Amino acid sequence: CMVADALATAAISKEDPSEARAMLDRFRTGYRVPVSDYLLYARNGPRVVRLSIPGIESKSDRERRLERHMPATVVVVGSGLAGMSAAIEAADAKAQVILLEKEPKIGGNSAKATSGINGWGTDTQAEEGVADDERLFERDTFRSGMKGRTDYSLVRMLSSKSADAIHWLKHRHGVPLTVLSQLGGHSAKRTHRAPAVDGRPVPIGWKITKTLKDTIDAEYDGKIEVRCGSVVTKLLHSVDDNGVKTITGVEVNGRESIDADAVVLA
Repeated sequence: CMVADALATAAISKEDPSEARAMLDRFRTGYRVPVSDYLLYARNGPRVVRLSIPGIESKSDRERRLERHMPATVVVVGSGLAGMSAAIEAADAKAQVILLEKEPKIGGNSAKATSGINGWGTDTQAEEGVADDERLFERDTFRSGMKGRTDYSLVRMLSSKSADAIHWLKHRHGVPLTVLSQLGGHSAKRTHRAPAVDGRPVPIGWKITKTLKDTIDAEYDGKIEVRCGSVVTKLLHSVDDNGVKTITGVEVNGRESIDADAVVLA
């Protein structure tokens, strides 16, 4: 009740909804058992704003979102974490997916990763009382870029979606990203890993890619077709009367053409 009263008082003190939300955001990550959902009442602008923790989508909202999609053919190039994630999400949105991997088996470079996956504002951080925010995450990422060549829009995307990605892996696919480490260049503990097994560290890249591969094998038979040893040699496209190019598929191994409604380079 005390937390709820504090939230209500803080919301009333701000007349601008965006300022109020920014002020209240620390309630989401500043407690070991964080406030996961609240309503913000504002004097001006939107009368009511609901905020829930990143990455959480209710079952009803997810069903409504997926219902809007039409059946399509999607080609995903690359079968690392990004590729398998894209394939699963596309299949959930009614697409028939062809997942292409140039190596003999799927996993890509993601399977070799050992450090962990970085993110701020996660429930794992909240449970351990770790204070972190987007400003620190983005500043650290910028500093890691060589000679300031970091692309701002990409850093912003990485930062804003980092908690969503970890939540998706942890709560939807059961990857136990419950251990935090603070690596070089980080201002807070934000590298998420799996707990050790029998005293031995778990290679987190292998753990994630194996989990997603097992999910594809068990739940997406007939929806996601995996083709290893498939090197994409060309993007196929058409050109309209205005000179606009539209991707229409890919060429594989220099001889096979695969038509698609969308191509994802992962």
